[in-house]
Amino acid sequence: MSAPQVTPAMVEATIASEHYFTAAGAMNGTDWHNVWRVEPGAGYESPLWLVTYCSMVLKNGHIVSGEAYCADPAKFDEETGRIEARKVAINKLWPMVVYAERERMAAPAFIELKGEFSAEEIAKFKAYWERRVSGGAE
Repeated sequence: MSAPQVTPAMVEATIASEHYFTAAGAMNGTDWHNVWRVEPGAGYESPLWLVTYCSMVLKNGHIVSGEAYCADPAKFDEETGRIEARKVAINKLWPMVVYAERERMAAPAFIELKGEFSAEEIAKFKAYWERRVSGGAE
């Protein structure tokens, strides 16, 4: 195959930072160890601590999120929740990276097909487009 391929490394390269939390932690502004209770002293822990979120801030400032649910409180594992939530976020990110790669490949070809611009104008636009797609300054 000679066509460019989007790779896992290209997807990973779009991520600036990752943040993990549970729904209970988000409600309390705390980590998952400080569990919100329905009523003080009721002894019932909210199922919100069984939902783990992964929020990824991309290099262009966009945010992609993923979530993971644990059905059995006895089997809740913080690390597993993070891994599964990250997988969901990455699966949402793939189509975005593929789209950006298609945009990067298509723009210069479209201009060249138009034939309405000088070689200098096309070169300037290609440089601009590469900066834009790579997240650089305009």
